[in-house]
Amino acid sequence: MEYRLLPLTEQDEPFLKELYFDVRKPEFLPLGLPEAALAQLLEMQYRAQKSGYAQQFPTLESSVVWVGPYRVGRMLVSAGAAAIHLVDIALLEAFRGHGIGGQLIESLTRRALEAGVPLRLSVREENRAKRLYTRLGFVPRGGNGLNIEMEWGGAAPPQAAGDDSIQETGPVVPGPNGAYFRSICGTQAIVQIGTGEGVVLKLASVRALRRDPDASVSLGDSFRLAFEADSSAMLAQGIYDLQFEDGNRMNIFLVPIAAANGVATYESIFNRMSRPTPVRE
Repeated sequence: MEYRLLPLTEQDEPFLKELYFDVRKPEFLPLGLPEAALAQLLEMQYRAQKSGYAQQFPTLESSVVWVGPYRVGRMLVSAGAAAIHLVDIALLEAFRGHGIGGQLIESLTRRALEAGVPLRLSVREENRAKRLYTRLGFVPRGGNGLNIEMEWGGAAPPQAAGDDSIQETGPVVPGPNGAYFRSICGTQAIVQIGTGEGVVLKLASVRALRRDPDASVSLGDSFRLAFEADSSAMLAQGIYDLQFEDGNRMNIFLVPIAAANGVATYESIFNRMSRPTPVRE
């Protein structure tokens, strides 16, 4: 599912309260409170969380997750000289389980890797998200009996069992294939916008897509590109003509997914997954 990550504004406040109620309401339903009392309790909890985060993380980066024209979640990040801390990720129930959370976390692991610092987070022992964090390469680093402190320090996420992605063999052929993009990873490309100056994009990473191990699909040459650029000239979602340093040009569909600390991140997915054709007897 395609999404974009934009800085929090005052206009997002009603959505943030709606999101908090959507996430936390199931925890309080067993109390059997009248609807009005439940709403009042959630309102108090929401204000307490907001105040607590502001005091604990004075330089908190607050972003809203959008899918198309709709707000669907939020991400809170605190970045310091010694570590990047993922404070919170929350998504509306209808948008959970679609890979958005995993993609948001992977964007933070790339940021931590480039900064040379660990990425840390805290999660409750019973939270289902713990399995996602483990799969993405996080390891436990302590806890208080209620929450587990986890850290990602640069280890690549483990490959899913049965990963059948195509490996590069032979010469690299320029074009929309994983081998070519891996060969130019770390280089720059120019996007010409109208008659003005071009926007410089850096190809920050090339990551193979991972399939559900229970699904009968072939990955083929499926991969995800991440580009970074100065956020002062944000590009809208769309197809752009990119000219790479080696002289090759290519039309690529770019989706803005984050903007923080003056850096805009864009993503492009090449999905060549397919289901094997059943053999008829």
